[in-house]
Amino acid sequence: MEFLYDSRSITVKLDSENIHTELIYKDVGGGSMSVESGRNSLTVANTFFNVFCEDLELIIVNQKTPTIDLSLKYNSYYDETRECDEVFLDFITSKLFDCLEKSLKSRKDLFQVSLLVLEPVNMDQAMSIIQNLDPFKLSLVETSFSHRTNQVNIDGISSLIDWNQGRKLELNMYFGSMSAENLVTIKHLLKQSSTFHKIEIYYKDSDDNLDLSFDVLNQQLDCSVFQQFIFTLRNQERDHPRNEVSGFQTSSIDAILSGKVSRNPIIMESVLKNLECFDIQRLRKTSSGIRRCVDYIKPEPHIKKCSIEFDSINRIVTSIAQKNGLFKKVRYGEGKDITGVHNVHCGKTTMEGEDLGRIVLNDFKINFEHQKTCLDEFYVNFSFVHAFHNRSNPNSRPRKVDNGSRKKVDYDHVASLTSEFTEKMDQCLKSMPPVRVRNLVIGSVNQEDVFRILSRIDPVFLKVIEIRYPFKVNVENCLEVDKICHLNQWKSAEELIINSVTISTGIQEMEITHFASVDILVETIYAEDIVYLKTELLQSSNFKKFKIIFSKLTLDQSVLLSLGEPYRSDGYTRIWYFRFPNSTQYLHIIFHSERSVVFNRVEFENTPFFEHIVQNE
Repeated sequence: MEFLYDSRSITVKLDSENIHTELIYKDVGGGSMSVESGRNSLTVANTFFNVFCEDLELIIVNQKTPTIDLSLKYNSYYDETRECDEVFLDFITSKLFDCLEKSLKSRKDLFQVSLLVLEPVNMDQAMSIIQNLDPFKLSLVETSFSHRTNQVNIDGISSLIDWNQGRKLELNMYFGSMSAENLVTIKHLLKQSSTFHKIEIYYKDSDDNLDLSFDVLNQQLDCSVFQQFIFTLRNQERDHPRNEVSGFQTSSIDAILSGKVSRNPIIMESVLKNLECFDIQRLRKTSSGIRRCVDYIKPEPHIKKCSIEFDSINRIVTSIAQKNGLFKKVRYGEGKDITGVHNVHCGKTTMEGEDLGRIVLNDFKINFEHQKTCLDEFYVNFSFVHAFHNRSNPNSRPRKVDNGSRKKVDYDHVASLTSEFTEKMDQCLKSMPPVRVRNLVIGSVNQEDVFRILSRIDPVFLKVIEIRYPFKVNVENCLEVDKICHLNQWKSAEELIINSVTISTGIQEMEITHFASVDILVETIYAEDIVYLKTELLQSSNFKKFKIIFSKLTLDQSVLLSLGEPYRSDGYTRIWYFRFPNSTQYLHIIFHSERSVVFNRVEFENTPFFEHIVQNE
């Protein structure tokens, strides 16, 4: 769940197993607001705050299963409509946090989420959310104050220690300015090894020399305005098993380290059956003997979801969700040290002379090469969101977006980086068994990049192919699918979603009639295409729904007349019903000549013909 807000709108992004939903609540002035979903829009006489809060409570209260992530952030990139002072933004932020807190308190049980990302006004707001979550599930908390001009006191974070009850958390904190008071609080947190297993601190500037305060060197990220400190906390005494969520007992590790398990694969195999990806990798790093034993056994990592995302020219972010609900995000950066030596850094580890893509894909292979079960989702996104919003002065963020101060986006350079990475990814995936995944999501507008990834997926398990428009700015580029449509993966999948990037390939060239569900945006549709789809879908046994939105319509009335007289014609909209052969079901076609054509399989009782029979009786 992701909630992004600015001064005039709130964007809601919801991802379930096979569905991606995006809703935008907008202030349209005059005491009215609109709700947009795709190309659909509804305007009501109310404030967008009130409508959003009502919907948020419904979402939060009715969420029954654990959620991977919950994010509430200020979307500064889109706050271009007016110069918003901090007081006004604080009012919006506070109201949204109050709304989320109220929704969480309305539940009968604690909300279960693994990853929490917040951009509050103060730490008390963040804690008001955290304390209404299930501590058994929460594994990572990220709070950011980097967008604020004033220093923020974080003393309230200390209440996490009692609330967490010894279930180790990863904590990431972002600051615009690090104060001496906050430094004292952070040093206190570093002593709480029973509460935190990792703490990451990012800041732009500080009151103090933090290198001396922490007695370690910070890392300046070349692709970011932030400097960082990363601390991994370990208990000096033996940890007692407290984490009931992961199913992992510290005593298992102790037994391995103290005994001769590393030379006994039978015992090691019985231990590894109870572990998942993160604990397996922790074991591998213990000693060379244990690593050789683990690699010999090839344990199943039990990964549920995975993502790889280019968020800037110099940085890749990966995330893994295990089947037990634990979630981990890893940031890889590329740059040069103070001596000018090229390196790749990941956390506290710096690798000189290494290639960013090679390091990321090497870690990917280590984690995934023994995965036998099917992933719920594999998401590869080339958004370069920070590259597309770089400013002439990387150390400042103006209150009002100045389009003239932005660096011009070199799309060819971005495309070149993407192509280079997917070529390496193709070779990496080629060296592994085909990836088993149900839902493949790729953020790209380049067919070759999509082909290199899609062709390495196991077609037996693939159910959903989704290709998304990756950028936050408008890059005029259509997607061709004339090559990928011949892949076995394309032909065996059941659902196709390409509704945010325009497809330039013709309808009849795409070979889409085998899909059960299609939701696509095409450049042009012809009357012949509508007749073709009607004919083909009437012969399909698994067809459910096709939705095709078009940018341009080429309509030959004589061809469209071959469909017969529509059941209803109302202005720009025409509706037909056609009965499936040897069935009581009907093909329902809704054609809107300025926007879309929708094909539905409907039961007889859901047609107007059934109503006529009932009325006559």
